Amino acid sequence: MNTTTKTVKVTLARPGARACGEYVSGKEYAVEISEAVRLVSVKGFKYVAAADEKAAKKWMSDQAVLKAKTEAEEKAKADIKSSDKTGES
Repeated sequence: MNTTTKTVKVTLARPGARACGEYVSGKEYAVEISEAVRLVSVKGFKYVAAADEKAAKKWMSDQAVLKAKTEAEEKAKADIKSSDKTGES
């Protein structure tokens, strides 16, 4: 795992697959965490090391927290606009 550029290593692990797009089976690839999560969850890849998997899980958790905060802020703004229109304080 490279912490400065936020990349992790993955490899194609789908049985019988020779390649997936530009990724060849049996070769390790350093990709951005967001791409690694997609490849692992959808395309049959696996993380090369436990540290790579841990970094990806932390990234996913951080994204979920960020999404929840953003949604809460948007809801609060919408509630304020709604109360302004109705004259409530």
